[in-house]
Amino acid sequence: MAYTKALQWGTHEVGKGKYIKAIGALKHYTMYSVEGATAPDGAKITRGGSYFEISSHDVEDTYLPQFKAPVVEAQSLGYMCSYAALTNAQLVPDSGERGAVSSAQGPISDWQHRHSEPLCASKFFNDQKMVKEYGFKGYVQSDCGAVSNEYGREKWAANATDAAAKTLINGRMNSECGNGMAGNNICKAIGEGLATEAQLDANVGRSFELLINAGVFDPPGLSEYVLSSLLSSLLSSLTSARTAGTRRSRSRRSTRRRRRRGASRRRARALSC
Repeated sequence: MAYTKALQWGTHEVGKGKYIKAIGALKHYTMYSVEGATAPDGAKITRGGSYFEISSHDVEDTYLPQFKAPVVEAQSLGYMCSYAALTNAQLVPDSGERGAVSSAQGPISDWQHRHSEPLCASKFFNDQKMVKEYGFKGYVQSDCGAVSNEYGREKWAANATDAAAKTLINGRMNSECGNGMAGNNICKAIGEGLATEAQLDANVGRSFELLINAGVFDPPGLSEYVLSSLLSSLLSSLTSARTAGTRRSRSRRSTRRRRRRGASRRRARALSC
């Protein structure tokens, strides 16, 4: 929380500065704490394909407080949704598929598609919890490939178009890592009536509003943070250019040495003949 305050608001009170210092993002929201363990049946537990029971109490008591605090108390302006999804055997995904709902029906590694909405397309987590309960006003970023997982791995959405619509509306997504919403997927969703241009405009508008509040489109010098950021970027670019120049110089010297050694060897072979 303290990190979020300093990162976004600098020395100003939360939400009081003329400009945002930086747009912070919390990750990964949520239930994202297992990777590389081994299940009792010997299956490897991974963040993208393993299933385990989490009670509603644990969701509220263990997995949400660390996201609630920086949003409520520090006005965090962004978060990345995770690959996770809550189990709910009563729901049927739009793909129409049902799967095993308990270990009695097969090894954990064989369970399939018996949960509710994936986090990146969850109205409960993204709208009910974040917006309505915590007052979140920032942007949502997908984990890489999470949108495609909704119809590929998870079989929650009927297809890529359906996944794009669910993510736009229920996930409130502004920025994606992957190609689930890219290309024509979101345009097809609008064309098929699964989403509207107004909903797309609202998400895009929210992203630009944050950039405007960060002074990205203002002349350098108006924001105390943008100027320092530009100088930092310039210094980084100069350092990179100098490093690259040094490497090219070393490469040229190395090439000349190899050529000289090659010429010496050729002369030596000629003399030995």
